Amino acid sequence: MAGAARVLEGDMLPFGSEERRRIEQMLRAELDRLQRLTAPSCTETVLTTEPLELDEIVESVVIARGLAGHEVSWNRTGLRVHARRDEVVEILNILLTNAARHASGTPAYIDVRQERDQVRIVVSDDGPGVPEELRPEIFERGIKGPTGGDGIGLSVARGLAGRLGGSLDLADAAPDRGAVFEMKLPWGLAGGFA
Repeated sequence: MAGAARVLEGDMLPFGSEERRRIEQMLRAELDRLQRLTAPSCTETVLTTEPLELDEIVESVVIARGLAGHEVSWNRTGLRVHARRDEVVEILNILLTNAARHASGTPAYIDVRQERDQVRIVVSDDGPGVPEELRPEIFERGIKGPTGGDGIGLSVARGLAGRLGGSLDLADAAPDRGAVFEMKLPWGLAGGFA
């Protein structure tokens, strides 16, 4: 958000430009998310899933990562998920922050595909990958990679994916492919949900 504010307060982007509009939209979405996270709310509201346009969520996260200097590639799919926006944003932020930390200087990739009644979201990078000795326990709280971190992000992300009725796993990757994380969420039909 700090990067977005700096870009918007400077003369880098002309008023009315499409890029400025997307950054402003991402900033508003993040401020709304932070307000929901810090405001007392009803448990029913917090636990209710809803139809979400996945492209809108991913675009917002990709813009934020770009403002932080991290290149993330992704293509629109038009797919919908049945989830909670804040939690999908948090999972993607954790995965992409880890990619930036552990595969520093390399781009990250988000690949989204429909598989039967689920949407498969793969976040990968071109870094060194997850060391073989950490793979079996990478989602346990307190497990840290060789380049640091708190050791809680992946545990939190997996828990959030599970609460959404989905999953988050470390996928097998070719030795030179980097880390590959695969999240599956319930798919939302255009006129309803499966």
